[in-house]
Amino acid sequence: MPVSEKQLIRDERPLLPDYAPENVLHREAELRDLADALKPAAEGRKPQNVFAFGPPGTGKTTCAKHVLTELTESSDRVCVAIANCWQNNSRQAILSRLGEAAGMPLPRRGVATDEVIKRVAEMLKADKKTAIVLLDEFDALFPRGEEKVLYDLSRANEQYGVNIGVIAITNDAGLLARADGRIRSSFGGRQLEFKQYSPVELKDILHERAKKALAPGAYEDEALALCAAHGAKAGGDARVAIESLLAAARIAERRGAQKLEESDAAVAVKQSAVSKPVSPSFEPVFKTAAQLHKARESLSEAEKRAMEILEKPENANGITSGDLYAELERSGIKERTARNYIESLEKRGLIKTEAVQGTPGAPGAGRTRRIRPA
Repeated sequence: MPVSEKQLIRDERPLLPDYAPENVLHREAELRDLADALKPAAEGRKPQNVFAFGPPGTGKTTCAKHVLTELTESSDRVCVAIANCWQNNSRQAILSRLGEAAGMPLPRRGVATDEVIKRVAEMLKADKKTAIVLLDEFDALFPRGEEKVLYDLSRANEQYGVNIGVIAITNDAGLLARADGRIRSSFGGRQLEFKQYSPVELKDILHERAKKALAPGAYEDEALALCAAHGAKAGGDARVAIESLLAAARIAERRGAQKLEESDAAVAVKQSAVSKPVSPSFEPVFKTAAQLHKARESLSEAEKRAMEILEKPENANGITSGDLYAELERSGIKERTARNYIESLEKRGLIKTEAVQGTPGAPGAGRTRRIRPA
């Protein structure tokens, strides 16, 4: 449909989450580091693995995809597989994505992991290609022990004579340190930290997106500054700032305006479901209803059971960890496994825990944790 000359939003795509900008602002050093680590793949050599971490909305995935796009455009010797670990949360699923990228579709179930990677390796060797696997939201693999896929991929050269590099992306700076020592040793590679964007950097990003999305001169500088400040308060999150800009532009359009004003941005910020991070850690904080819904959709049956227990009316004020483990055990979930699931739910921002004093005289009295939905 043709765009009206009076239409404020000319092209909404630059304000959407999956938009890939031609120029990634204020991430020059990170782009250079990624390109340097992956460059050997274009020459048929093994790229260096990369563990990329930092708060949400700081450009980790955008930078990785940008470098991978440039790499595949400059060389036909590189095969790229991208897996969001919320949707692909098992070794088999991730290896199947790699198989698809290599031109060998594989079932997500029913074939042994060793057989899957062997078939993929044979295909890559026959085509004389090097593979790079981008594992986005890598922390989603840990609750079920599926992070072992790092070992599979990192040892592919030694076991099958094929080069595979990995980019593992997470909000959790300490995630790799919690992996099995054999996995850490095999992964090796380099760590790449993405720090929060400053308000000035966020405003630059919004200016670039506004120029592409909105009509020329159709926005006040103060409106962009307010959206940038909102993203800065949310932890330097560019995604939040951009979502606020899109919401503000839609508000302006609904009132028939041909210019986005500061008042539109103020309404958008007020209506936003964003909350400030509870701490400066790199753990995920779900800021929008959509993000929260997406997180809950990806839960395992055991995690859903834990949430059901926590959301019972009688547990409105929380439940002790011991009582929760006892209820989960009645559902066939052992305490050790339950602990992993609870840790995962807390890191995803779905539950909150606090240390409390146990009931005097009760078995195991002492310090315990009270757990409730976030």
